[in-house]
Amino acid sequence: MQKDNRTLLIEELVDCGKVKLLYLHRKEHGLYKINLKSLGRGESSCISAAFHRKMVFISDDRAARAAAREMKIKITGTVGILKAAVSSGEISLGQADDWLRKMIDDGFYSPVNSISQIE
Repeated sequence: MQKDNRTLLIEELVDCGKVKLLYLHRKEHGLYKINLKSLGRGESSCISAAFHRKMVFISDDRAARAAAREMKIKITGTVGILKAAVSSGEISLGQADDWLRKMIDDGFYSPVNSISQIE
């Protein structure tokens, strides 16, 4: 089976240490199973890990964000990640805005048209 570009990118980010692969602990499985009733496996596992480990939940999925909000989990999404990448100097504001513009052109909903609009 051939891997898609997203899978290859994720593997590359894990290999270089920019993204850490996590596994659920036994105590996290209860919340995971509860959230499976209304969310997918990815969202459910990430919400459970974020809740138990006091981490930020990253998603653009409306239902998943609502579930995380109910549990008082800190949330960000694609736009927040772009803002953080600009703030840390990983990418320029121009590059972030170019990527955001391309995503919007491809149907991504964004609350802003430029990363500079985020405080």
